[in-house]
Amino acid sequence: MENGNLSNLEQMNNTELKQYLAQHRNDDAAFSQALAILISRRAPDATRYSGEMSLEEIEKVIKERLDRADR
Repeated sequence: MENGNLSNLEQMNNTELKQYLAQHRNDDAAFSQALAILISRRAPDATRYSGEMSLEEIEKVIKERLDRADR
């Protein structure tokens, strides 16, 4: 990917980056750079969850998040 394209990626909002990722999923270089930009935008205090959570644990977390959002 050229440097001009990289600066274009940096100007995209997260929704646009996700669309770009979907459209370029078979282009390893483009996908990697766009994903790196998206990941770099994560909130430092974001809650991280284990990939080994059971379905029941995932459902519980989702319900708790929805309950908090409704308040």
